[in-house]
Amino acid sequence: NTRSFNNLLSGTFVITEDLLAAFTLTNLTCVDPDNGTTTDLANRKVTIDLDLGESVVCTYTVAQRGTIRIIQDTNPDGPQNFGYTTIGLTPINFVLDDDTDPVLPNIRTFSNVIPGSYTVTQNIFNGFDVTDLTCIDPDNGTTTDLANRKVTIDLDPAETVTCTYVDAP
Repeated sequence: NTRSFNNLLSGTFVITEDLLAAFTLTNLTCVDPDNGTTTDLANRKVTIDLDLGESVVCTYTVAQRGTIRIIQDTNPDGPQNFGYTTIGLTPINFVLDDDTDPVLPNIRTFSNVIPGSYTVTQNIFNGFDVTDLTCIDPDNGTTTDLANRKVTIDLDPAETVTCTYVDAP
């Protein structure tokens, strides 16, 4: 996890981290005795100003992306379609149902999600109430709000959080 370049002449050196689909660069720091080195987190790049006899150490901190799964469980199963609205996820809106019709699934998976906080709210469907709302989160950081049909997901690096909405007439 370390790469050293020794016996370099003084000068300017640029190092850029490659973009990896399953990881997100979360921090980029350099220790430079005369503070001549600059960092560019958005472009994953450091520009090192190396002076004679100087050592500069740069650290790229990455976090593996996670997965969020939303499951619709209707009791009894039926042709009702349930809409959802998200904050921070794409798409912002999606629809699930829990029947044998293959047109709409009963599970929506969001893959390669950057660690952070996300909200998913089930839209009101007349004639049905959310009777149970549970989330499986390995570190228990996710919260549920049954009355408002909402989950606030705390997604950590490499984590999978699964939330199930149970609706009944």
